[in-house]
Amino acid sequence: MYDKNWQRILEIHHYHHSDIVCWNPGAEPSSTIKDMTSDGYKKMLCIETAHISQPMQPAGEKPARMSLTLGVRSIKMQYVML
Repeated sequence: MYDKNWQRILEIHHYHHSDIVCWNPGAEPSSTIKDMTSDGYKKMLCIETAHISQPMQPAGEKPARMSLTLGVRSIKMQYVML
């Protein structure tokens, strides 16, 4: 994802799951979020891991797991892992 204001690229790598969900609450629902300003939805993006196209199945005693690695790279090609 390209972040024009900060001149960076956000890279998302996900493991153990099939999908990534990106969402934003929009104007009206964001007004009910206590720690968000009235126009905070304009600068907010939530990125979550998910199993939508291939739902997870119980695996006995083995716990299901999902993980996400978020990398931030400046346009100058510098790379930082968070």
